Amino acid sequence: MILPRLFGHKFRADEFESCSVSTGGGMTGGFCDTELRREKDGRATVTVRHKEWHYEREEKTVYPASEEAFAHVAELVNRYGLYAASKRRMSRIRILDGDTTTVSFHFGKRYFSIRQLQRKWPSARKGYREVIDFLNSLPGGEGECGS
Repeated sequence: MILPRLFGHKFRADEFESCSVSTGGGMTGGFCDTELRREKDGRATVTVRHKEWHYEREEKTVYPASEEAFAHVAELVNRYGLYAASKRRMSRIRILDGDTTTVSFHFGKRYFSIRQLQRKWPSARKGYREVIDFLNSLPGGEGECGS
């Protein structure tokens, strides 16, 4: 248990490439994905993809983001020990026909994700929720629609 904690403190904002919150898997076929990322040209963007039903087209909108958003997410990862939380077992509870949420992080060559149904200690649950709320609050203003 000590190794995930040690490795988790190595995540820094300067190597932070992307973070996404994905919610989906329900009976209606809908999903929502919000991703904070650095583009190849160096711009920071927030991309939102969503649809509500199986038969609908996916809608995609790209918003500008600030570098401070990367620093804030990296700080949340370290403060709440989210890397260690990603190594926890899954709950015995299964949701068969409802949406579930996954938060994914890319730091350089390292990748990890935390699922809604993983067993988390209270501070990790709080950090998980804070990352979700923060990423979902980022899109604002005029975005570029895409396909």
